[in-house]
Amino acid sequence: MVRLLISLAVTVGVVCGILWLRGGAESPPGAEATLILGLTLLAAHALGLLLKPLGLPLVTGYLLLGLAAGPHALRLISHEAVGELRLINDIALALIALTAGGELVLRQLRPLMRSILSITLIQIVIIACGMGLFFALIAGHVSFAQGLGARDLLAIALLIGVISVAKSPATTIAIITETRASGRFTETVLGVTILKDVLVILLFAVVFALADVLIRPGSEMALYDLGTIAFSLVASVAVGSLLAAGLAPLLPRAGRQLPVLVAGTAICAAAVARPLGLDPLILCIAAGFGVRNFTSRGRELVLGIESVAPMIYAVFFTLTGAGLDITALGAMWQIALLIVLMRAALTFSSTWLGSRLVEDIPAVRNLGWMGFIAQAGVTLGLSALVAAHFPGWGRPLQTLIVAAVVINQIVGPVLFKLALILSGEAATPSLRDRFPGRLVITPGRSVTESTT
Repeated sequence: MVRLLISLAVTVGVVCGILWLRGGAESPPGAEATLILGLTLLAAHALGLLLKPLGLPLVTGYLLLGLAAGPHALRLISHEAVGELRLINDIALALIALTAGGELVLRQLRPLMRSILSITLIQIVIIACGMGLFFALIAGHVSFAQGLGARDLLAIALLIGVISVAKSPATTIAIITETRASGRFTETVLGVTILKDVLVILLFAVVFALADVLIRPGSEMALYDLGTIAFSLVASVAVGSLLAAGLAPLLPRAGRQLPVLVAGTAICAAAVARPLGLDPLILCIAAGFGVRNFTSRGRELVLGIESVAPMIYAVFFTLTGAGLDITALGAMWQIALLIVLMRAALTFSSTWLGSRLVEDIPAVRNLGWMGFIAQAGVTLGLSALVAAHFPGWGRPLQTLIVAAVVINQIVGPVLFKLALILSGEAATPSLRDRFPGRLVITPGRSVTESTT
């Protein structure tokens, strides 16, 4: 641990020194992004290992590093560098989506479909309605909502209700991968997360158009836009299925180049999907699901993903932390904390009720809510759309949502890892992992004596 602390300090010190020596001098294109990428890979790994003995997930270490080094704290990572590395984010999301699709095994999901549908639908109804009503009740204490008319308040309540339902699939997949968890509890949380992510995007499109009608009485529901979104989702599934058919025969032939093939698939999906009007997440989920369930090459896909995932996750979550506006938390932490607590209470009650109706196992009823706290990409993306489209209260509403996301994204991974451990589905580290290089079992002596 001492060596890790020293290496982390030296790494950060070298980067600070380079930035100080460079001063305001112009750099070649991409130079800063390359420097930051190196810092991220080295420092995020070291910090993640430092937090691991404390029981904290690696994701939390990456997020904390990003927050500390980001443009709102030490400023080692600038806004420009975050923008230049956005392709890494897209690749990471595509890889995470491939993982999500590859983890959804149809024969394992069939017995869970009643539970997944029940929890998902009840969560959407209770969280959306409850958070909307809660905001309406506290609106008098929120600075940007004071003095607004009933139509504006209703629009804000609708938007914040739907956005509060959103979850972070990336965090869910990263924690499951890190803990090597598997079982009914894990599959249920993963299934609800992915299904809810798709439904939230569709529901947000409807509520967004409805809010526009409330704010601008002369406008009409953008049914054309809703049709475009629906077509994009269907087309993304179709293209993802074709990608699965093309990828499956290549997996057994890749050999040692399997990580390159999987990473290349994620890069191509991230680069091609947006220009074609497709959703890269849905496309990659469909591709991973197709390979795992309709070919015999699912195992090769999972192995390829596991070989490249740690590096991609380190960069992705560090950049996610750098992109979180920590100043927003300082400006609205009291209201944000109230929203976080209310959302957690509604998540617990809706998860318990949804699982109770279908008589699911106690682990899902009592611990399932802990897997639905973290928020990240989808929530931030939806809040950015609100800020851009609704002048006046849109920007401060985005600040409030970001402040809540900062809290949820730091607390959520810890809660989910704890839930996986308590459910008994997380792979328990061996004694050799806990005491690397020190565990020597001597015949005739106890493990404790030998270790000592």
